[in-house]
Amino acid sequence: MNLDTQVKLHFHELTPNDYDIWQYICDHREECRNGTISQLATACHVSSAAITRFTKKVGLSGFSELKVALKWQEDSRPVLEENLIERCFQDYELTMDYLKGRDYTDVFALIDQSKRIFAFGTGEVQRHAAKELKRLFLNVYRQVYTIEGENEFSAAIKCAGEGDLFIVFSLSGNNVLTNEKVRRLRERGTKILSVTSYEDNALKKISEANICYYNHCVLRGRTPGTDCHLSAQFFLISEIVYLKYLEHLNPR
Repeated sequence: MNLDTQVKLHFHELTPNDYDIWQYICDHREECRNGTISQLATACHVSSAAITRFTKKVGLSGFSELKVALKWQEDSRPVLEENLIERCFQDYELTMDYLKGRDYTDVFALIDQSKRIFAFGTGEVQRHAAKELKRLFLNVYRQVYTIEGENEFSAAIKCAGEGDLFIVFSLSGNNVLTNEKVRRLRERGTKILSVTSYEDNALKKISEANICYYNHCVLRGRTPGTDCHLSAQFFLISEIVYLKYLEHLNPR
């Protein structure tokens, strides 16, 4: 339960006294988490009954549940990784070194031999990177069809086949649902170019070619799926692939 969300949902029901109680709780979360209802009432210059009424207005059963919610929120705070900035710079430098030294012959062959190119991202940022790739490749008169979601991906599989190339942007490369769709594409003769983390992953293994990047968790959440990773590398890869392809089309 997110206490802040609960209060926002019921904010229109609160009185001026309730606002004062909530403001005190926000400013003194640790004291409220470890104190008694009488102590909170005294600090807010209200009765214990007023505290109980406030908790019920925001959807709680009483003061005990308020303390549980405060404790849960404290335990759920994300943990900032050590040496954050230094590690991020290292990730950028390692990714740049890799992209600079990579042989793109396999990537160019997939692009040149494809009749149609599709691009899909497993998350919101990845989809934006796919759209950026589409925008860039219009400059060399290659249409990239971006796929907006899993349902559209499923529909695209039905019309895909030999001569098609799917470029898949994935944070970890281990999205089970996406990888199953990629396997179905492979069965239809479709080629796969994946963009994933440098770490060993399932998507890389089922792709004709892979472009990797270096990344790590910068903010570790307390619950599954809440870790934060930086995403600049996706856009960097889209731009470098485009620039390398320009050189490929215009050899000196």
